[in-house]
Amino acid sequence: MTLPQKWYAGVFGAVALCTMTATPAHADDLVVDRDGTTVTVHAIAPGVMRVRIAPVGAPAQDASWAVPADVRHGATPVTLAGNVLSTALLRAVYDPATARLHFEDAAGHTVLGEAAHPIERDGARFTLRADLPLGEHILGLGDKTGPLDRRGQSYALWNSDSFGFGSGTDPLYKSIPFFISTGGRGGAYGVLLDSTWRTWFDFGHRAQTTLEMGAEAGPIDYYVIAGLYCADRPRAAAAALGAGVSAVALVLYVRGRSARAGRAPACRTRADRCDLAGYRLSGPQPAVHGRSSDISRFCGDGARS
Repeated sequence: MTLPQKWYAGVFGAVALCTMTATPAHADDLVVDRDGTTVTVHAIAPGVMRVRIAPVGAPAQDASWAVPADVRHGATPVTLAGNVLSTALLRAVYDPATARLHFEDAAGHTVLGEAAHPIERDGARFTLRADLPLGEHILGLGDKTGPLDRRGQSYALWNSDSFGFGSGTDPLYKSIPFFISTGGRGGAYGVLLDSTWRTWFDFGHRAQTTLEMGAEAGPIDYYVIAGLYCADRPRAAAAALGAGVSAVALVLYVRGRSARAGRAPACRTRADRCDLAGYRLSGPQPAVHGRSSDISRFCGDGARS
């Protein structure tokens, strides 16, 4: 389903209302129904899988401020055998006995696995839960105070003008719902929660071995990015991401203060520049800058892919 695109004249000239689409699953996707929802896993690169969760019978929404359409719809050779979707590097496995989804590398080591009660709904609000084994360390989320290792902490993401902020101020200016975990048996991995609503992340704060992330509303749409070798420096992670999905590495929620109602930020014109400098995987790390070929997708006429 595609909603018509409309144009309005505003202070900054013509502004496009974002085109919202919903797309059916691909023939080679892993699709399972559980607890009134349909979970769809699509492999867009050997080490990258996209997960969407929507009510049964309702096509999952397909739109993004961070990931261009050609990346979201990308494909790689896969094998689908029952409840297992495999690429050369990564497998998504659904266990009907536990009603849980997990990801593992080619050797069978778990990269990321859902925890008990993997999804909780409270009206439009949702929370996702995954296991967080002892020994894993977390980097990311953009502008955040506190320790470089986010493990044991919880955060809210909602761009806020926090002049004079202190060590405990949260949220801050730039909200980037992307993190990297290192130290797990399946190697380092990244997760992008593709949402422009107010989101939150809990890295073992409430429960020591549980990772929680969620949003006030909006579609459930996230990416699991495996095979990251970033122990030496964060730029290695950016390089690994850039090889297959450079747009995901950017995570350009460009000056993405969400609208008052909590929905996607208003579309922008060319006159509204993108704030590219200083987007970081974590505080003191080197800035991760995007490729010029991708920047045009976010700094053009403001239309959403």
